[in-house]
Amino acid sequence: MLSLNVLDQIPVFQGSSPQAAVRESVQLAAAAEDLHFKGFWIAEHHGDSSRACASPAVLLAAVASHTNTMRIGAGCILLPYASPLRVAEDFRMLLALAPARIDLGVGNGMGATAAAREALQGASNSEPVTYAKQIQELTKLLAVKPQIMDPLAVPVVGEEPEIWVMASGMRSALVAAALGLPLSLAHFISGESAWMAAAAYREAFVASKVCSAPRISLAVRVTCADTREEAEVLGNCFWVPASEGLHPTAFLRSTPRFATGYPSKEDVRGHVVTADELHFRTINKHLNIVGDVEEVGNHLEMLARRYQTDEVTVTTTCPDLRARIRMYQLLSEHLGLS
Repeated sequence: MLSLNVLDQIPVFQGSSPQAAVRESVQLAAAAEDLHFKGFWIAEHHGDSSRACASPAVLLAAVASHTNTMRIGAGCILLPYASPLRVAEDFRMLLALAPARIDLGVGNGMGATAAAREALQGASNSEPVTYAKQIQELTKLLAVKPQIMDPLAVPVVGEEPEIWVMASGMRSALVAAALGLPLSLAHFISGESAWMAAAAYREAFVASKVCSAPRISLAVRVTCADTREEAEVLGNCFWVPASEGLHPTAFLRSTPRFATGYPSKEDVRGHVVTADELHFRTINKHLNIVGDVEEVGNHLEMLARRYQTDEVTVTTTCPDLRARIRMYQLLSEHLGLS
């Protein structure tokens, strides 16, 4: 049976507000726990008005206070913008708030506009280090050791978060393999190339105290509803801006029409898909799996079999909190989460 996690990129929709999106994320986490999802992760993006998730650790503190048993974490902390000590301190603080249920996904992507990237990195005077070295330093700071370390990541809580390496391609997958860490693959970004990264990860994997064997979680963007017709309307909130000459992993602020966020359900209702849009969706169908719950659920099970994993993380760019909760309820019931 599949285990399902939620990855929340905290999308902001026109007609709503970033404040509402952040508060809804906390409500969504509580609902996901009630629906028997295994975990709830929060993404990190900077300088993007369409996604209100610049500070995962801050929001996770609120999520911790509204959940009791579900694992919670970051998917992911972008190490190019963070010192390992600061990350270790943030996640030890979260462990103090929510013992035995904190995950720490780390990534090497930019996840920021050019201006935000320059501002985030501008304060750093240290020599650049490799991504693998950053992860090793972070792991050392988080390790439970009897002796006093300098620097010491406080508070000292006597346990470690579960560290995952997030990847959308080969390079990060091989870093995860070399360090013997679990791998979360962003299928909703890389599509078929994720399969090659998964195969390379398994082949190069070196067993560690964390993982004795390769472990993969697959991240997939989905949109489902009670009917295919309703799912297609909700799915258009992602597809319309993605199809208008804008790469779907880019920032909406670069397009004046969507500068304040993704279109709402009412904005796209009645939208007629052009031939160019249909072609874009066809060749990029991995970006958003759309359909009724049977179609989407079967697709997730197919991907899990192909990637030899029983753990799938779902994310969505679906407007309206009630629609998102309903979507996760449908998936929970269809896949028998309990």
